[in-house]
Amino acid sequence: MLEAGIIIFLVGCIFSIWLRLNAHSDARALTPRPVGERVIAIRLMKQKRRIDARAANIMLAAGALLILIYGLFN
Repeated sequence: MLEAGIIIFLVGCIFSIWLRLNAHSDARALTPRPVGERVIAIRLMKQKRRIDARAANIMLAAGALLILIYGLFN
């Protein structure tokens, strides 16, 4: 159980770091586009980032909760 909590927590950390790096590279790729198209693309990127960040936060919370439960009751 502790191993599962640690793995889920680490996957959540890696996922959130990967999201930050990916968002930075995606934003840099949008520079040569027209303004209207770029604004729409940035909105879509933000929506996708919110959904992915929510998943990463759930993984972090679940992993931390499993680690705490295992630590308190064993």
